[in-house]
Amino acid sequence: MIKFNEKYHTYTNTFTSEKYISATTLIHKFTKPFDTEKHAKRVAEREGVTSKEIKDQWKQENKIACDYGTMVHQVMEDWLNNKAIDSEDEEKFVTPFIQLVTDFDKSNITAEKVLWNHEHRVAGTTDVLQDFKRYFNVYDFKTNKKFNFNNVYGDYMLNEFSHLSNCQYNTYSLQLSMYAYMEQILSGKHVGQLGLYYYDRQNRSWQFFPVSYMKKEIELMFCLLKTGNLPVNKENE
Repeated sequence: MIKFNEKYHTYTNTFTSEKYISATTLIHKFTKPFDTEKHAKRVAEREGVTSKEIKDQWKQENKIACDYGTMVHQVMEDWLNNKAIDSEDEEKFVTPFIQLVTDFDKSNITAEKVLWNHEHRVAGTTDVLQDFKRYFNVYDFKTNKKFNFNNVYGDYMLNEFSHLSNCQYNTYSLQLSMYAYMEQILSGKHVGQLGLYYYDRQNRSWQFFPVSYMKKEIELMFCLLKTGNLPVNKENE
């Protein structure tokens, strides 16, 4: 069994006490690190302020975004689990979601489902796992301020994944595919639909983005992890 520590965002095998790498951490190792110093200097020169002021601003914005995302995820998790929800949150987040997915059946839903792969010592948590007799669907909620389908700087992922743009859609697609791969092995069922539910803050509405099952990419990523052939950069050393 795998235990998830929410405070430290770590996964531990309760029988062996081994720490498992999270799905998001593994995928992040194949993405080009954001050059904070370079871009902060560029923005600072444009805005007529110091690099430190820009970095402090980014840090604060990132914290606000993380707190906001945590709050929205909690609201949706509570709704999926039929728990009481504040009326304002229900109107703002749940109602527009129901309007989008009119046939969403909660009876076969597991919210915040922890998944794992013992062979490669990888684990993760998907927001929504919908279980049917022969197949399952996997979904995640996303609350980014903006959702991109390509990298504005023209950056691509690293090494064997350099054919993929280093953008949110691709990293999230790999994330959902990894969850699906682990669940497929655990349950023996077929992979059904994978998708992202994105909350547009400006329009206060949800959008659905289907995701392809990138099974070959996940198998390759797991193989590279097992053989120790992960990309080498400042964050991975």
